[in-house]
Amino acid sequence: MTEVLLDRTTETVPAATDLLAIVGPYDDYWQQFANLSGQECRQEAWHNAVKEKDLAVRLYNPKARTHNRYVDSLSEADVAEEWYLGLGSFNKLNGASPALLLAAGILWENPTKTQAIDHDLVTRFITEVGTIRHKQIPERMQRALQDDIKLAHLNLTGQVLLDIARIPDTDHMSERIFAADLAYQVNHGLTDLLMEQQKLTPAQERALSDALKAKFEARFEILSLKKASGELSNDDYQELSTRVLAEQVSETLRAANKMTNGDLYEHYFLTLARYALNTWPGQNRYEVRAATRRQDSPHDGFISKRLPKFAIDAQITDITGEEVDRLIQLKTNHEIDMLLYARGIIPLDDILLQDTSNAEMHQEMTTGLGQMLGLIREVLVGQMYTGNDDVIHRHINTARQSLGIN
Repeated sequence: MTEVLLDRTTETVPAATDLLAIVGPYDDYWQQFANLSGQECRQEAWHNAVKEKDLAVRLYNPKARTHNRYVDSLSEADVAEEWYLGLGSFNKLNGASPALLLAAGILWENPTKTQAIDHDLVTRFITEVGTIRHKQIPERMQRALQDDIKLAHLNLTGQVLLDIARIPDTDHMSERIFAADLAYQVNHGLTDLLMEQQKLTPAQERALSDALKAKFEARFEILSLKKASGELSNDDYQELSTRVLAEQVSETLRAANKMTNGDLYEHYFLTLARYALNTWPGQNRYEVRAATRRQDSPHDGFISKRLPKFAIDAQITDITGEEVDRLIQLKTNHEIDMLLYARGIIPLDDILLQDTSNAEMHQEMTTGLGQMLGLIREVLVGQMYTGNDDVIHRHINTARQSLGIN
């Protein structure tokens, strides 16, 4: 594990883990962030608070005008994108469901001219996404393959829906399960469509990586929500989670050659963590989640001000509550960026072998995935895995040590 400290901002930048404790309405997040910060960071937080309010005005009324020329210049879809990405990496989004669903609908339809918000937009969006369940890929998805901006907006739609499903509201479990199912449908459709392409553009590669990741995040979210609501027993949850993990590993292997090493590493870490922390020891103590786009690419202005980053790739939660959440930033180059991460974020860069070529790194990950799949199938069907397990066990031991988990 690499510990990162930034002496000049010790008194001005809150720890990322402290921000996890922020409670209250979602639109109060940046004000609370400012209250935890010193002057330099506080100014940026207040700027974010004002910008988010202006974006929210235009989210609900595209014809409205604010005092922010940049906000007023944006298209409806760009307003939804900027509003979503600026909500804050660790915002719990309490009360944000209606606004998030509206943003998802706008990103989905990607309107091209200023118009009043159509009250049927969200209903149309939900209905159209529902057709994916019956293996009908909406025409707008197919057209988006020829337009990087439209594809990026569709990609964000699935991220927004996943964030709705994760809002910690125990009184609306059915709505969260519904949102997770919609997230699954959108990301499932994007994954299938992109996997059919012979050669992907860089934008399509990114969309495939995000969609494949979010597709399985939605599956795991549904299982967790059903367990929390009592619909699934612990034993059923364990079995179904292991089956979904096997599917995730298998699909990641199939998509490996269509992703960059950096993207593949994110997929690999998620499957490795789920296997190493839960399936391998036969327990369900840790919840492993991939970050959504607002968390791994936040529009919070901290990078431009040379302040520590609040971006993460994954979060690991001990469901017993005995251990603090682990906020993970993944690296493949064994070097920590000059722009350092906020305290409480773990830059994890030591799972893969050092001083290897990109091709060797890729081979190491696909070998680990293949060995992991064999061992998971052993758990599922009881048939002994007779292949090598040297790579996966080295990765398991390194990951648990780096995460501080015995």
